Amino acid sequence: MKKAIMSCIVILFSTSCIHQNFNIKKRIYFSEDEFKNWQLNTAITSDEKRKHFIKGNKGVEIYYFPNDSLIQVRAYNAVTTYDIFCLYHLRTKHQLQVGQGICNNPYGITKYYDNKGILLKEVDEEKECLFSIAQLINKIKKEYHRNIERRNDSTTFRKIVKNGKCYYFVKIYTGDIYKKPTIHIIIDGNTGKTIQEIILQYKREGGVMSPFEEFIDKL
Repeated sequence: MKKAIMSCIVILFSTSCIHQNFNIKKRIYFSEDEFKNWQLNTAITSDEKRKHFIKGNKGVEIYYFPNDSLIQVRAYNAVTTYDIFCLYHLRTKHQLQVGQGICNNPYGITKYYDNKGILLKEVDEEKECLFSIAQLINKIKKEYHRNIERRNDSTTFRKIVKNGKCYYFVKIYTGDIYKKPTIHIIIDGNTGKTIQEIILQYKREGGVMSPFEEFIDKL
């Protein structure tokens, strides 16, 4: 369980949000008191092991894992697709891991610390792909006039590495998926070239296989 949690690195506020008063990346020690002036997000169920707070367009998810002696914190905002992910030791409340991501994909550098706060290692989350996420964002802006960084642009992506090769799977929604077609784009993560573009109309009764899953199966 601990390894699974440690590998889920979902993470950073956008550059425009880094300079706001609250920045979880700088919280070396965790305290739930930091959120005493925040509102409980009633749209999501909270209990003793998971809590959801909101303040303006910012949000925080807190998960307690007593069996693994961990606290997981994810900070996000309603405008961008960036977020911050941190892990803390349940007893000492000391930060064990901090990283950043976009659309639930690891992004930039993730740092790991021991229980005393000493840096153990830094992991470059983009080293597998020569074509960077920043370049991917620019490609989609230029060719499809969509901004992956903004939630209201209805565009998301996945990064996968298989057999030593990197790929980006981009999905662009044009409306209700059962009424409007969805654009699927497969991009080479090393060259940045588009491998495939598939326009697909989903059906409520199912029976339509994701072109991304079909592509992975053939690798």
